[in-house]
Amino acid sequence: MKSKTIKVDNIQVEVFWKKIKNINLRIKSPAGNVVVSAPVGVSDYTIIELIRAKYQWICEKQSLLQREVAENKTKKNTDTEIFFKGCKYPVEVRYNAGKDSLNFHADGKIIVQSKNVLSVSELENLVNGWYRYQLKLKIPELLKSWLPVIGVELNEWRIRRMKTRWGSCNIVKRRIWLNLELAKLPPECLEYVVVHELVHLHERKHNARFWGLVEAFLPDWRESRRKLREWEVAM
Repeated sequence: MKSKTIKVDNIQVEVFWKKIKNINLRIKSPAGNVVVSAPVGVSDYTIIELIRAKYQWICEKQSLLQREVAENKTKKNTDTEIFFKGCKYPVEVRYNAGKDSLNFHADGKIIVQSKNVLSVSELENLVNGWYRYQLKLKIPELLKSWLPVIGVELNEWRIRRMKTRWGSCNIVKRRIWLNLELAKLPPECLEYVVVHELVHLHERKHNARFWGLVEAFLPDWRESRRKLREWEVAM
């Protein structure tokens, strides 16, 4: 693999020629290094023209990274807290070699390990990835328990971030979506949302029949819904 450093105006660019089809431009965190991967045979002139065309975007991205790094260095992530299963836990960031990771420790602390100072967005992405992993462990257990009880078949379930809903159901495709934010809430809230969406496979509308079915399957659903509404205010 051939590589070299090219200076374009005031931007230093690391270029790597590889056996790839397209040119890729990246701004690496946290320092904002500009890295280009290009197919073998692409000329320096092509790289230079690309950097000049993306000049404003590169400067804005580097400026954003610099602000985020400065903010994190000031805070040192010591005041970071995240919610998980209805409780708030402190986050401790430890810097060492290796892949970025997040682990829940028995002492009630969430440990983030990274080789670099994490930007706010990078830390958020790491936490969200961990939330997704935790939901992927729990949701299959709930579905295995509730599908035979409710008496419906489900083709698919997915997780995504949603601004206005905790869950949604596509009756035709027999698919439910569950909000990533549910990982933050008490387990009974996640269970209620799963039951709620599965009941929609019996009844599309929120009518008397729908709520009667929810009541029959989950008698304490009102308390779980109350907690959901409290979290909607708090989050």
